[in-house]
Amino acid sequence: VWQFVLVILDVLTLPCLFLVSVTRYRWWAIRDALPSSRANRGVQYNAAVVWNALVIVHDIVLLTMSLVLVVTVYRLRPVWRLFMSQPRDLRWQIWCHLGNFLVDLLFFPFFALLVGTLWRADLIIADVRAAKGNHACRRAVVCHTLLLLRDAVAFVAAAVLVVTVVRLPKFSLVLWSQRSRPATGKPRLSATSATFLLPSDANTHATLVVDAKQSAARRREELGKLRLNIVSAPLFDEASQVLGKALVDFGRGFLPLKVTDGIWLNYDDVLPQDAQLTFRFSATDKQRDQVKRGLSKLAGEIPVCAQLEHVPPKGQQEVILRLACPLQLLQQTVEQPGTPVPIPQELLQQGEAERFCGQLVEGGGIREGLWLCAFTQFGQ
Repeated sequence: VWQFVLVILDVLTLPCLFLVSVTRYRWWAIRDALPSSRANRGVQYNAAVVWNALVIVHDIVLLTMSLVLVVTVYRLRPVWRLFMSQPRDLRWQIWCHLGNFLVDLLFFPFFALLVGTLWRADLIIADVRAAKGNHACRRAVVCHTLLLLRDAVAFVAAAVLVVTVVRLPKFSLVLWSQRSRPATGKPRLSATSATFLLPSDANTHATLVVDAKQSAARRREELGKLRLNIVSAPLFDEASQVLGKALVDFGRGFLPLKVTDGIWLNYDDVLPQDAQLTFRFSATDKQRDQVKRGLSKLAGEIPVCAQLEHVPPKGQQEVILRLACPLQLLQQTVEQPGTPVPIPQELLQQGEAERFCGQLVEGGGIREGLWLCAFTQFGQ
């Protein structure tokens, strides 16, 4: 009777056995399930045939649906790495990728809108590339979509300002002053000494020589672009009251200043672990007189905070060096040509520049400043 039952089971599982035999790649599991003799044979063999046939059907369905991941391209690389590494939970991870792709479809229209409008296209692409994980990527899409809606309303307010003309000049200057996006964070170099010198000869460059240290030397190929920025909010506030806010806003729009290799600074100066940076500034006699008159109008106790910023070929911008000093040191430098004027050692201590300068300038660029400038001027 038992043998008859086994024959019936064999007949019923024959299609499954045929599927396993044709595909071959699951045959090893059937071979391992074969009994050592017919006398002690159970239903384990038939169960193995059915189970492996179901696995094959599952894999066919999974493989077919995985072709969607190949077409989308952006999920092809992680899926390919899974196929190459063959982890134990390979099938589950592929299903997870498929599930994440279906969720991504909900966010794709918003991503397409951001890229299609161009206004925030480069920002969303950069954030998506830098995002770690699916949740961070989707969060970036949602945040930029909300910001795009905010900017759309700001565009309406800006259009009203343009049409009415009355506040257009002031709106343009304030928006222009928000152009720069200062780098933030802890400086890479720690200054040990810094000295200003304005030579008596007008044909000689004014210099700022800074001795500094860093944790390790860096390679030349790691450097991208260097720029000089003024980030002292009290200085701009004082200058706005004395020289006029329109003039200061116009000047702020040109920050940060591009540092060309070999002109203002040699890029090789920032590479050694014990570095000496020599900043060189040229000016005619007329320009010196203009700077001297402008500085003399400002209060000497106003803090000045400047930083050397680095925009690497890849990755986030960083602060290489940050220096702070009272404005009276710059006034002393221009009033006493030929006399070195050092920055006090206490202002070169770690974190002292931030404490001395107080509030630092925070600029988000024109795209981040448009809404605030437009709504402020529209409200006024």
